[in-house]
Amino acid sequence: MKKMFSVLVLIPLLIGCAPSPTTGIGSNCDSLQPTAGDVQYALDFGKDLFTEAVWSQSYTVRELDAVVNRTHRSVSALADISLLLFCNENGTGDLELFYNNQTVQEGFSNYQNASVVKSCQQDDLFLYEVSGAADGVEYSIHQWVQTLSKTRVLTVVTVFPKDEAALDEKYSQTLFPKLPACP
Repeated sequence: MKKMFSVLVLIPLLIGCAPSPTTGIGSNCDSLQPTAGDVQYALDFGKDLFTEAVWSQSYTVRELDAVVNRTHRSVSALADISLLLFCNENGTGDLELFYNNQTVQEGFSNYQNASVVKSCQQDDLFLYEVSGAADGVEYSIHQWVQTLSKTRVLTVVTVFPKDEAALDEKYSQTLFPKLPACP
């Protein structure tokens, strides 16, 4: 009887811990607000890697994007996962206007001496490797940009101190095993 009780108590707990079925990301722009599926996709991306014990998390939902911000609890490291909506008539067809070496470098202008060191592409995944500094600390910044649909783009930014290269490599390899770094 005790074993039966344990099983009955554990089943709901195990079901609650199992990943929920992924709500699909939006496929159109009926609204300029991200769908519940868009928000959940951003929240779920890398969630097994960005554990609550190691990373604090917050998120924001605005018109045309859902952004999950993560801050490492013991290392001066950040990660941002964004799901962006492209709702003009070209959709993601003009992605290179928004993501290229110049615009990416400008996007990190809050870092001192920010510069794109390398950029590369594999299929629909782009990677920009940026070097920058803040408060006397040199940082290695990676920005991945991946087209998910004609109206949705995933961007992932990781920022690690250069002296945490092994940790940076671990996260890059786990997040995007097919393109963790530019050759």
